[in-house]
Amino acid sequence: MATTSVKTFRFKFSDEIMAEISGFSRIHRYDTKDDFKEAWSKWIGENSRIISAERERLSAMGFDGDMNKKMYVSARYYFKNKTEVEEEPKKRRKYVTIDKSYIKLIDQYINNAIENGDESVYKPANCFQDFIQENEEQTTLLVRKLSTDDNLENAVIIAKIKKTFKNRYFVITTQ
Repeated sequence: MATTSVKTFRFKFSDEIMAEISGFSRIHRYDTKDDFKEAWSKWIGENSRIISAERERLSAMGFDGDMNKKMYVSARYYFKNKTEVEEEPKKRRKYVTIDKSYIKLIDQYINNAIENGDESVYKPANCFQDFIQENEEQTTLLVRKLSTDDNLENAVIIAKIKKTFKNRYFVITTQ
């Protein structure tokens, strides 16, 4: 079987750079926008070695965006507003299982899409829509079964099916 590469849609920073950005954001959490930007420019200069190493790592993985912007947005809007106090855990909702036969159907569909070569630029959301259209009968049966057995609304069931599909997509494409 020929190997096909799957396009990566989300690039994550390494733990080292994440720790540095997080530390910077914690220090400058309460700065004004202009002060934050000025401190950021200084920080970029001081940490140019690890930033260039991270830039090389991400570009080797296929990232072609503006890494400085990606880091700035992470620092300014994600890490800066992240709380250090743990929130009280929320009550878990009832776990809904999907039939193994339906999961096998999902796996077969994804594997067929990969073998056909479409998958390198095929987003999981688009793949899910095509899957639902091609397997409408099985999906309808599953929705009916879950709505009667587990007393769930259709929107919740469709969300669960979509989440399962995207999970299976991720598992199969990262093998």
